[in-house]
Amino acid sequence: LAYTDEPTANEKAASLSHAIGSEAVEWQGVKIPVSVSYGTYTFRGGEDPSGALDAADRAMYARKRKSATGA
Repeated sequence: LAYTDEPTANEKAASLSHAIGSEAVEWQGVKIPVSVSYGTYTFRGGEDPSGALDAADRAMYARKRKSATGA
């Protein structure tokens, strides 16, 4: 999200995650639950884009670990 701070990005990502996860996908008569994992990172100009993507990926896995432990 351009021109967005990290708390706002987390709020938007959580909202999208909830919206996507609130409806199962139906395929051949079978309802399949869907979930979304996300991580956010504040990209600053001049940084390596692949490094920023790696940081967002690490944030996603940290969120997943936290969610799995109920912390």
